[in-house]
Amino acid sequence: MGEEPVQAVVVPAGESRQGCLKIGALTMARFCVHFVVLLMVVLVLVSPVSVFIRFFEQENLKLPAMTVLMVNLSYRLRFHSYIIIPALLFIDFCLLLVLQIPARPWRFLARIWFSSVLVGAFLLLALCMFAMAIPIDATLPPDQRVIVPNEPVEVMPDVKDGK
Repeated sequence: MGEEPVQAVVVPAGESRQGCLKIGALTMARFCVHFVVLLMVVLVLVSPVSVFIRFFEQENLKLPAMTVLMVNLSYRLRFHSYIIIPALLFIDFCLLLVLQIPARPWRFLARIWFSSVLVGAFLLLALCMFAMAIPIDATLPPDQRVIVPNEPVEVMPDVKDGK
């Protein structure tokens, strides 16, 4: 009767390991979302941008640097997509898989990568829309302009026969 009771201590259960199927399912789901977003970005950068390029050439507008950047990006994507798209998808899949495998405290990196790719893609789409809108806005009369209300429109001189 002389023994004192032992205090109860909560023993935390060991962390359950993440199975291969769960890692594969999460990685493939996130990869499919990234694939759809990449298709949206490619479709916007290839087809509408080429229509705007033709319009800008017909109007002989001086293009701002941001629009030239989008035109160059569209050109590279249009003619080198067979190299760029598979490389981007491979890098994305590898990062999603490698960041999902570690133990619990580090798995948040997979979520951060997944979210940052989505945010980056939507920011790129917004930049593309804004870059195409600036030269169009510059062609409007000064009282109807929204983006650059006080800047004059600079028209590129016609270059004919090398003169």
